[in-house]
Amino acid sequence: MERANADLQDSIAALQDKLGAVARDRAQMQNQLASLNSQSGELRGLLYTAEEKLRSLAETRSQLSQQTGAIQEQLSASERTSSSKASRIAQLTQTLAQVRRELHDAQAQRATLMARLSKVEADAQAVQGERQRASGERDRLRARINALEQKLSLRARRGAGREVASAPAAAGAAAGGVAAPAQRVVAYEPARRGLTEVERVLASTGLDVERLLAKFSTSRAEGGPFVPPPKGGKLPDQLGMQKLLALHRLAKALPISTPLGSYRLTSPFGIRHDPFNGREEFHTGVDLSAPFMTPVYATAPGTVTYAGWRTGYGKVVEIDHGNGISTRYAHLHRYTVLVGQKVRAHTQVGYVGTTGRSTGPHVHYEVLVNGEPQNPEKFFSLARLIPVAAR
Repeated sequence: MERANADLQDSIAALQDKLGAVARDRAQMQNQLASLNSQSGELRGLLYTAEEKLRSLAETRSQLSQQTGAIQEQLSASERTSSSKASRIAQLTQTLAQVRRELHDAQAQRATLMARLSKVEADAQAVQGERQRASGERDRLRARINALEQKLSLRARRGAGREVASAPAAAGAAAGGVAAPAQRVVAYEPARRGLTEVERVLASTGLDVERLLAKFSTSRAEGGPFVPPPKGGKLPDQLGMQKLLALHRLAKALPISTPLGSYRLTSPFGIRHDPFNGREEFHTGVDLSAPFMTPVYATAPGTVTYAGWRTGYGKVVEIDHGNGISTRYAHLHRYTVLVGQKVRAHTQVGYVGTTGRSTGPHVHYEVLVNGEPQNPEKFFSLARLIPVAAR
């Protein structure tokens, strides 16, 4: 089971990396598309100016041609020989030739601008197609990651049931005379594996695990008399111990508890059929059903950044927990906190309701990491993993 879970975690991590690469490519294509749209706008402006100039020159050429023709018709053969009339005709003819040259240049410029505009619009259309394909790939990867995480969660729950079932047998073995030191040696490997599992789960949410553990690895008060170690004693892995201590502190800052004392999961995180129109959509949180007016609690300490109404969410409370992590509690009947208020874990923030786009009393609960929604069940699973790692 542990090997299967590790393989699943590796698959999820690989898909998360691929999803990140697709997201970066999509962002680059978005910037490229914006640049092409900007160029297209500039070229359209230049083309409009060139066409205006063409119309003006065409009108000028027409007027000059009419004036030259009128003068030539009015003049008799003798008058055409006069210097003043001939000079006027020559001047008009020269101006007409100049206008024709400018008109030719303007037509060439217009043709060049139209060719450039056509190329830019073709490039923009190609980039838009690539962007749509990247969006499809992103949605496919998200659906695959969601399916693997649900599979992993199901295996974890089954594994937890087996651990509970095997606990009495382990207790009986201990009562039968198994030495305590042997138990401590055996317990260290689950702790190491638990720590690795916690790091994997946190990394899959986009958190910088090393930075967080370093941040919470503060110096601690130590002391006591010096006693030489027993024969054969071995110094424990200091790096592992520091990580475990940092993990213990970090756990207090993470939203690993649930917002309700008891609930029924009615809609998981990921792609689902919309409850109102039946179309496929991406569900950015989990729906936790509970009786109307059930208290709703903060899942970690933080600062309330929003308490009010949001379209689709109804009455909602949002809490910033630091380190790029925030949580959202939606469809509340009413909220009991104010913006700017500091809250602790398990502080009540409101009551279960059905405000907003809701079919019945429940809490739509979201966890966001750097503004991106993550599966809250990942953090719920940490409540089980962290005690294992800290043993």
